[in-house]
Amino acid sequence: MIRYDTHTGKTTYSDGNSLSGDLGKKVRDGDKEALQKLKEFATNKDPEQPHSQARALYELAEVHFNGFCEVERSPKKALEFLIQAVELNDDLASIRLGEFYRDGKRGFKQDGQKALELFLKAAESGNKKGLRLAAEMFRSGQGGFKADGYKALEFYEKLDALDDEQAPMKIAEIYEEGCGKFKADGYKALEIYDDIILHGKYWDKIKRDFRISSPQRSICSIAFGKAAEIYLNGKAGVKPDGYKAIEYYTKIDAWIPLADIYLYGKGGVAPDGYKAIEYFSKESECYTPFLKEIADIYLEGKAGVKSDGYKAIEYLNEIIRRHDTEDRFFSPPDAMRMIAEIYLEGKAGVEPDGYKAIEYLNKIIRRNDNNAMFEPPEAMKMIAEIYREGKAGVAQDGHKAVEYLTKIAGRKAWLSVSFVNEAFYELGTIYEEGCDSVLPDIQKAIAYYQKSAERGYNSAKMKLEELVGSKDS
Repeated sequence: MIRYDTHTGKTTYSDGNSLSGDLGKKVRDGDKEALQKLKEFATNKDPEQPHSQARALYELAEVHFNGFCEVERSPKKALEFLIQAVELNDDLASIRLGEFYRDGKRGFKQDGQKALELFLKAAESGNKKGLRLAAEMFRSGQGGFKADGYKALEFYEKLDALDDEQAPMKIAEIYEEGCGKFKADGYKALEIYDDIILHGKYWDKIKRDFRISSPQRSICSIAFGKAAEIYLNGKAGVKPDGYKAIEYYTKIDAWIPLADIYLYGKGGVAPDGYKAIEYFSKESECYTPFLKEIADIYLEGKAGVKSDGYKAIEYLNEIIRRHDTEDRFFSPPDAMRMIAEIYLEGKAGVEPDGYKAIEYLNKIIRRNDNNAMFEPPEAMKMIAEIYREGKAGVAQDGHKAVEYLTKIAGRKAWLSVSFVNEAFYELGTIYEEGCDSVLPDIQKAIAYYQKSAERGYNSAKMKLEELVGSKDS
């Protein structure tokens, strides 16, 4: 904040927005004139504006730490400026030096007590971060201190008294998780989360009525989720209660946790696959991958849902239709493969239909999506097996099997060379044994086994030894 004093005719600046701080930003952008002015501020000992000199010294320390504005890096000079800034009570300098003591960096021996003093010094200058860092030292056991929930709470409560928006959440987390010798108390944590929620509702109304936003609104959503988890998992002495968890999750439209509760029957809630489908459906309106979750429920008949392969296919086809799944582990080609398997094996009441399976496998081949877990050559291999063995009502057709295996063998750019090796081997077995209208041809079999063996396929090497050896004898 800039203030003009009409009595003295001087312009003063707060530590948070000092002129020297503004110059520091320009120096970071390479402004050499700003660097010169910064040096002038650093030597200005105006007793009415000590904060401007202190901030300039801090900014010069950063210049020498980082080499801003083409200044040669010099940790030694940087530390000299930093210590001078601390002596003049610059809050940012106190925090920076405190972090060095806490972590044992820049040549400083780790000294938690010295770090704590510097963080509190910054806090006395009005910097809330100092109190946060002090609290974290005791909460996480930093700087050589042992974790101490009582001390951490002391500092978080001071922050809370200063209306720090994060402080209540931190206090609740200590009660939820415990800290050092401080024992967890789930009911006390819930009490605080409920207060956060109540305050968040107030800010939500302010936002609606006056269009004034506050971080408390987003913190409120986190508190809903935290409270729900305590009830769901029975944390810190709280009796598990899935229905209370549902109550909290419902208020923030947390569809996925709600679906999981009903799908797996968590927290004493009776499993209900249809409710799980309801919530997965809501989430899938924005996120396509959750359609796969619904398909799995119908396919496997989870949580009291009657298995229905045709419903599973319906949801998998929706994934294919959208073309925009964000899940790299289950993309449209993977949905095509899953549908093909359902038709091929006749899963969940679906009538086996090898031709439908081939239809979807051919879609994978045409799409050639390299992001899919299920690769096009694998689809070709499956089609070849269907024709070779005459699966799921498909007439045995050796020529079709050879056609698809030859497509694999003829492609050199597949990510997995094992498909090529196996394709040559399978072609060898077809010509060795014969298949439908493809008659046995030992010379062709040996030729394909040779190609597979040359690529290191051990089964092909064994076949060659067997065939060539029997021929020689």
